[in-house]
Parts: sequence; structure tokens; C-alpha cells
Amino acid sequence: MSITRILPTAEHVQARKLTPAQILQSLASRCGISKSGTKALVKERLKDAALNTTTLSPSARILSIDLGLRNFAFSLFTVPPTSPLLSPSAPQPFTTKKPGGKQTPREPPLITLHAWRHIDLVSALIDNLPPPPTTPTKPDPNDNPSHTSEPPDTTVPPSPTFTPSTLAPLTITLILTHLLPFQPTHILIERQRFRSGSAAGVLEWTLRVNTLESMLHASLTTIKALNPSLWSGELIAVPPQRVVRYLNGEGLLERWGDEEVMRDGAAVVPEAPKRPSAREVKQKKVDLVEELLCGGRVEIGNDEVLGMVELFRRQEKKKMGRKKKEQKKKEEEEDASLRKKDDLSDCLLQGMVWFEWQRNIKEMRDLEQWKDLLDGKKKQI
Repeated sequence: MSITRILPTAEHVQARKLTPAQILQSLASRCGISKSGTKALVKERLKDAALNTTTLSPSARILSIDLGLRNFAFSLFTVPPTSPLLSPSAPQPFTTKKPGGKQTPREPPLITLHAWRHIDLVSALIDNLPPPPTTPTKPDPNDNPSHTSEPPDTTVPPSPTFTPSTLAPLTITLILTHLLPFQPTHILIERQRFRSGSAAGVLEWTLRVNTLESMLHASLTTIKALNPSLWSGELIAVPPQRVVRYLNGEGLLERWGDEEVMRDGAAVVPEAPKRPSAREVKQKKVDLVEELLCGGRVEIGNDEVLGMVELFRRQEKKKMGRKKKEQKKKEEEEDASLRKKDDLSDCLLQGMVWFEWQRNIKEMRDLEQWKDLLDGKKKQI
């Protein structure tokens, strides 16, 4: 997986003998635009994006949300002026001093991370519930009245209800308490699906998350319309499938990586391996974030973010030979940690990929070779 993916160059197009339709699909994939449909439809989407996408301000604050009720995660970052995300073709190298006074070049950070949180909204719902009722018990006539023993605990454990009347106040509290205080200029919300795994039925839990998604969009749009002094930024829905395809490089020019093999003087893309499982994709995203953090590509904005970064620090492998029970418990803990790290990785990578999409759209709009293609001119690329 990789973060930085620039637009295809004329050399790439000529070396691989791509047709205009294939070029359009590759451009759409690198700009976060749907590449399905006819060539005319894809071209129209690209032209619309080039005309309507505004250049991001250097002071843009991107808040990216990975939706979930038990696993709600979000990150907020800015992009420094020297970031390769702004100009990947000519990154400015940084230098770092090692012990002994020697300076070694290193790549500059991609982003500055100011907030990175994981929230269990189900627990928040339970905390706001009224005290649970107790079940009355009849006195036993055989009991000794002088015996003072503690009565059995007959408290009914609380269970949250996911009705609109309970999710609505939770949503507005989430927005006013956790999101808007960071003053984001762009809020990205992961687009939800109604079906999971191509199942015929719609799961109840999926409907709950979809309800939360709709309430976030409705509440933020209402705030922007009625009280722009509180928030007047942009609200964007991001399809998660396009983010994963972008990271995996499944475009026509780069599939499953950036490596090229030179055969007879021509660049050839290696054949794509078998499709990875959902767990493998999650682990790849977590590994990519760990690589970015350990490589200094993410600048830590404050101590709160540093606490989350600690979750991604690689731990030394312990010696094998545990008992089966200990091994099973360890695996369960690792699964829970992976789920949390997966949600944190999703929200961070989603924001970074979206920022790259905007940059690629701007470059496509400015480069003459792509303007000619979109305008229908038959100029040779």
C-alpha cells in the first residue's frame, strides 16, 4: 500500500499503449471519482470535478470520520507547506542529526496531526440512561428477621435503545463537544452501505450506523445554514471502497504496488496476486500507518495525539511456548487492539487520500495534456 500516487505521465501512457478509455479510468481512480460507465460519462465526471473543485487553502483543517457506534474514530490534521502531498514530484528533503553530529537526509512529514480519537458511543448512550429499575422480591417467611444479610442484587442491567429520539441528542452532543471545537474547514464522513458482504438482508446494526450517518449530515448542514458563525465549512461523503482501491493501486497504471519490471526496454506491471481477505486489508492499513508514524511522516501536534501514537508502537515479539489458554487470551486482546487500530487507521488514511484526490484534480485541471483529453481534442499524448 502507498499514500502518494501522482497522475500518469505521458511516458507511462506511451510505454503501456493505453487507450483513451483506459486513460480516463486511471485519471478517475486517482481523483476519487467513479470510473464505471461509458467513456463519455467518465469524461463528464472528470470535467465536472475539474470545474467545481476549489484549491484547498494552506490553512485547511481536515477532520476525517470513520463511522461506527462502538468504534467511532476521527482525526484532524493540517498539511505543512513542505509536505509532499502538496507537490510529490519535487519534495524538499529535511535533514536530521544523528549522534556524532552527522546529518542524514529524510523525507518531510506529510501531515501534522492535531487530534486522533476513538469513542464508544454505545457506552455514552448507556451513561445517559435513567437509573435501571429493580425487581421487587417477596419476603421469605422462613427467614430470620434478626439476620441482617445483604439483599440479592436484582438490578436489571441497562441496555441502550437506538431510536431516533436517543440518537439525535447523542449526535448533537458529539458534534458540539468533540468535532466542532477543533474548528475544521472540511469534514469527511465515511459513506455507509446498506448491505455487508453482498448479503440479501439488511442487518439491524447496519441500519443503526446509517441512522447516525444521516443525523450527522443533517445536523451539520442545519448548523451551517442557520448558524454559520459556529461552522461554515464543507461536508463531504467519502466512499471507503475508493480509498482502499487508491491505496492498493488497483488502477490501470499501478496495480497492487508501484513496482515495475523492465522487459525488452518496456515497463511491465507484475500480475496482481490473489484478492486479500478483509482481515489482511485491515492489517495492511494498520501496517501502513505504523510505517508512517515510525518513519516520521506524521508530525505529532500535541501530547494527546502522542498517547494514541503509542498504540501503534511495534512491540517486541514474546517467546513462543505459552499455554493454550494464555495464547487464546492473547489472541483475543490482539483482535480487540487490531479493531481499534483499524478504525484509527481508516479515519487517518481516508483524510490523507482525500487530500491527494484534491491535489490530483488540481494538477489535471492545470496540465495541458489532460485538458486536451477532457476537451475532446485529438492531440497525441
